[in-house]
Amino acid sequence: MTAAEAPPAPTRDRILAAASDVFAREGFDGATVREICARAGANVAAVNYYFRDKRGLYRTVLSAWQAEAEERFPLGPCRSAAPVEERLRDFYRAMLNRLFLGAGEPRASHGRARVWLGELLRGGGMEESPQSQENYRVMDDWMRPLVQAVLGPVEGDRLRDAVDASLAQVVVHFVGFVSAPQVFLAALSREGEIERMAGQMTRFALGGLRAMKEDDDAKA
Repeated sequence: MTAAEAPPAPTRDRILAAASDVFAREGFDGATVREICARAGANVAAVNYYFRDKRGLYRTVLSAWQAEAEERFPLGPCRSAAPVEERLRDFYRAMLNRLFLGAGEPRASHGRARVWLGELLRGGGMEESPQSQENYRVMDDWMRPLVQAVLGPVEGDRLRDAVDASLAQVVVHFVGFVSAPQVFLAALSREGEIERMAGQMTRFALGGLRAMKEDDDAKA
């Protein structure tokens, strides 16, 4: 069977593909069900049938984006028995790749990052966004053992402060990519840029954690 003879994708899949493009370009508020269905060659009622409403379709698209980025750049290497510096670099590299290349290339990934930021800023923020909560939970779960590998078995506010400070570098790159895309797109055109960023983030994180460890040891 040739490509021209291949049967069309199921209606649900066509709607999801169209919605992914439209939401990435227009965001939730700017996207319309009518435009999405027109691009998908589907009846407007199909959105209600498959996704209940526009919000349900949007949530499904966000989950698909998240799954795609995780599949492209899994965090498996971060659980290895490698030295903490290598594990931190693996973590930051994976997060940067998901941010900049999660959609396959930087420009498409920027559209998705812009939507994710809008999701965080809308309404109740992370509390109203299960996908954003899951993203943060995954990062938090991976960073905690890396922090404790440097600081020791700390808990409570000390652990929370160290984890949040280490994750803040990911957030800074996320917000920077959304707000100044041309700067990042120019940087990403250079070979090895993501590796350079991951190395820089690792050095800053380790420097801060080791300074915290010195403070803790001095107070003991």
